[in-house]
Amino acid sequence: RSRQRLLDGSHPLRLHALIGEGVLHTNVGGVATMREQLQHLLTMGELPNITIQVVPQAVGAWGTMSGPAIILDFDDPQDDHGSVYLEHAAGGDTVEMKPDVAAIISLFEYAEANLALSSKESTAAIKAVLTALGDS
Repeated sequence: RSRQRLLDGSHPLRLHALIGEGVLHTNVGGVATMREQLQHLLTMGELPNITIQVVPQAVGAWGTMSGPAIILDFDDPQDDHGSVYLEHAAGGDTVEMKPDVAAIISLFEYAEANLALSSKESTAAIKAVLTALGDS
């Protein structure tokens, strides 16, 4: 929760999340928990510093496909070219080599521009899954 607080306040961090559509349909914790999580995505997606895009299952393999990738980017790339944290079953690894970071950022940018639904379409997709879960 302390990390979530970094997304609001007077100088919030920017978050741009690409979420595979399959995640929206993977029941974790039961229907009530899924409804709560999906509603949380919708609420957070309304904030001006947060962008949520869903990547449809129909696009097939995309991104790193090895698990979540967290790109840390900075306003002044001359001070720091950023890094990427790749999560996997055994933990995670930080990628800091400039060419490797650039390659992963390129994967993200390609998926954002060419594969993912727009923010508005993504909101509609999340709402559709929420509706399908019913009022249980």
